[in-house]
Parts: sequence; C-alpha cells; structure tokens
Amino acid sequence: MEVFFVLLLLCATAFFVGKWSYDSLWLIASSIFETGYRLKTRNNKSLYQLPSSGENSNYFFNKFYTVYSIKSQSITRGLRFLFAFGITCYAMTIEIVLWQIKTADASQEHDLITKYIWPLTSLSLTVILILVQPFFILITILNKFFNDSLNINQLVMGTFMSLALMIATLQYMSWGPFYYSKSILTSLSIAGVTVMAILSGIASISTLYYTFSMIFKRRSDISGMQSSSLISRNRRLNLWTTQRQLQSQIDNYERNIIENISILKKMDEDNVGVAAPLRRQMVDKISWFQLEVAKLEKSAKQPTLIRNSRRIFEISFLIYCCHKVLITFLKRIPHIISHALKYPNDIDYEYFYDSSGSSSTGSDPLAVTVAKLLDLFLFGFNYKQDLDSLTKQISLLISISLFICTLSTVNTTITYLLSLLPSRIQVIATLVMQGEEDADLLPTNTKVSSRRNPSIIKNLIVSELIGVYVVSTILLIRSNLPFGTALKLKELLGEKFTMPTGAIDSWFDKIYALVCIISVVGIHIAEKSTFYKT
Repeated sequence: MEVFFVLLLLCATAFFVGKWSYDSLWLIASSIFETGYRLKTRNNKSLYQLPSSGENSNYFFNKFYTVYSIKSQSITRGLRFLFAFGITCYAMTIEIVLWQIKTADASQEHDLITKYIWPLTSLSLTVILILVQPFFILITILNKFFNDSLNINQLVMGTFMSLALMIATLQYMSWGPFYYSKSILTSLSIAGVTVMAILSGIASISTLYYTFSMIFKRRSDISGMQSSSLISRNRRLNLWTTQRQLQSQIDNYERNIIENISILKKMDEDNVGVAAPLRRQMVDKISWFQLEVAKLEKSAKQPTLIRNSRRIFEISFLIYCCHKVLITFLKRIPHIISHALKYPNDIDYEYFYDSSGSSSTGSDPLAVTVAKLLDLFLFGFNYKQDLDSLTKQISLLISISLFICTLSTVNTTITYLLSLLPSRIQVIATLVMQGEEDADLLPTNTKVSSRRNPSIIKNLIVSELIGVYVVSTILLIRSNLPFGTALKLKELLGEKFTMPTGAIDSWFDKIYALVCIISVVGIHIAEKSTFYKT
C-alpha cells in the first residue's frame, strides 16, 4: 500500500513540477545570472560602446531552418520541454532516494519503483546530463563565439567533437574517486562533488578572512580605503557597516567618478585615441567605481529587519565555517593521512572508519550528537531502539537539507563564476544583463520588445547544474546514514552508481583543505596587489 501512495506522489510530482517548470520556471530561471545591480551614470553616457542588446537567437534558429527545415518555434518548444523534463527527473530522484532512506528498515523485495521507475529515471538522468543538455549548451556557446564563421553543419560537427572529448575525459579519468567510477553519470557526480568542495573551501576561508580582517581594522579605520577595499571584495561585510558608513563610501566613490570623468574629458579634448592604454585604464576605473556604487546603494536600501536577519544568518555561517575548518584540519586530514600510512593497500576503504575508532555501522556524528542531546534534554528514551530511530530521522532531515542546499549551490556557483571575471568584463556583463530596460546606458535598438525572451543557454546551464548537484548529493548523502540505510540506498542506486563511501568523503576533505590553503594564499596576493586605489 505504501508503494502505491509513493507511486501516486511521483505521478503528481511529475505533473505539477513539469507543468510549473514549463510554464513558469523557464521564464525566470535565467534571472539567476543577473547581478541585481543597476548602474547609473548621472547624466553621462555609457563609457563602453556595447554591442546591440538584442540576442542573435533568430539568426541561430534561421540556420536550423535553412538546412534542416526546423522552425524556431519547434526548437524553442523542444528545449523548453527538455528543461521541464530535466527538472521533473531531478525532483523524482530526490523523492525516490528520500523514500528509500525512510523505508530502509522494512524488509521488502524489489517493488515497482525500485525495479522500473528508478532505472528509467536513472537512464533519463544519464541521457539529459551527459548527452542532450550538454549538446545544446555547447552548440549555443560555439554559435556565440563563431557566429559568422561557422554554418550549422560545422556547428553540429564541432559540438559532437567537443561532447565526445568531454565524455572520453569522464570515462577514462582515474584520479582519486574517479578510479572507482563504473559509469559516466557517476564520474559526473564526482565532478559535482569536487565543485562543491571547491565552493565550500572558498566560502569558508573568504568569510573567516574578511570578517576577522574587518574586526581587526576597528571602527576608526572603517571609512578608510583599506576597509573599503575589504568590503568591495566581500559583499557580506556590508552587513556590519552602518548606513552612515555605507553612505560615506558611496560619496567617496562618486567623488572619484566625477574627478576621473573630468580627467577623461580633458584627455578627449587633447585628442587622446580611444584605444590608448591610459584612456582605457581610466574608463575601466570609472566603470568599476560605478559598479561599486550600485552594489553599495543596494545594500544601503535594505530594510532593517532583513539586514538584521542576514546578520544572524552570517553569524551562524561564521560559526559553521570555524567548525568546518577546524574539524577538517585537526581531525579529518590527520585521519586520512593515518589511514593511508596504516592501510596503504586498503583501496576499498574497508578500514577507513574503523581505523579512527568509529564503527562503520554507525551514523553520521552530527546526527548521533543531535539525537543524544535531544534524548538527554527532551525525550529520555528507555530503549536503544528509540534512540536509533530518532538518529535515523535526524539523518533523514540532514539528507533533505543537503538536497535543498543544491539549489543554493547553483546560485553560489554562478555568483562565484561571475565574480571571478575581470572588472572590465563584470561591468560589460552587468550592462548587457540590464538589457533594454535602461535606455540611458545602452544603445537604442531598432526593435524594442516589451517582454524579454528567456535566455536558452542560461536556462540549460541552470538545469545542468541542478542535475549535477542532485546526483552529487546522492553520493555524499550516504555518509550521513546508518550502515543499513546506506546499504539499502546502495542497492537502489545499483552497482554502476556507487563507490566506497570513504573514497568520496576523503576526496571531499582533501579538495576542501587544498582549496582553503590556496584561498588564503590567493586572498593575501590579492590584498597586496590591489589595482584600484584612491
């Protein structure tokens, strides 16, 4: 009977999530790429000569129609259905995994879901994440870079070659946990775990470094350029400045804008060429100041309630970062080194957990600790079975939280990728993302549309990232589960989608620790070589 209800739930999910993704999410997904900052030039024209804000998608679709007689409406509908189908598969995957965790203790044979629904879902994930979505992402990227030089046949051939190279790389890569991978989907999941570890390391170190740097600078220096430089590098520090301090920074940047624009006008009067290095450097500097003003103004306009709520969250996140860094460097990395020295031939990680004195049949330490605290202060269980049941429920909640965090990770990934762009590219990207909404900043296009069409390539990238992080979380989630539950989940996933839990856990910790060290060095170098100073 429970299988029947779960089957109904999966059908309902497929219908509602699919319809919502097709009707609504498709129209707003690409907005995750937008910075949310509005650039203002205070009656002066844009300093960059930007290309037309209209997309060349019509020309791209015309290539398909000319050669293959495929209409643009058909391509758009097909890609929109692909996007909705992908999001639906991700949601069903999460539900199936969580249901398997919940019913792990029940002794049951293979049912309709584990025998048919999951294999079909797993196959769909493989086709979507490995073949279909990467194909259209690659072909649209190639079209943007080689729009005039490549026809549709050359684009298709180049895309197939790029896709084959990517698949071959995933198939034959044997570093770290890739050695245990028996399918391309598993290799893609490991790549997602690697990206998660990299983002976690960057976020932890940057949060700790800039927060403590801000504290050590003290309030007497907060309006100085050193503190302004710190804040411009990490937006979180805006939370700890007062409205007056933010306004002081804005005024300081605007004074620099006015002074540099007057210098630029003088250079133009002296007939300095547009391509002159000094003039280009001045333009970059002015535009960077404009971008900083836009970011600070957005922070200054936040309501007090939202600002205080974010401060509470940042304090909690700061505590988490301290705990994560200390546990990784003081416990997990020494344990990884100890295991490598004591069991050099343990390639299956059979003694990875036992070598630290913890049983491989136990749950995640966080779940066990929370369960014991709740038992001590709230429940007072008399039987160990009750405590084990509570531990399992907490493990389930942690698993749900990890899946929810995948959405946040997608946003974090795109944010970090955009922040790594050079300041000149950031300014241009910001102006282009504003589209035709600001006629004072961008050149006027001959065709002005009242409704901006969603970006196909951005939507597909968002869908691909969500899918990669969902399957990556499935690999990471088993370390939060009791041994029996993890074994049941392993049976569901199948041999091709599993690997030793110790292999993926140690890989995550190694990448996290390495990125932490690199982040410290990188931040130190960045602080020593600040480009924009007043």
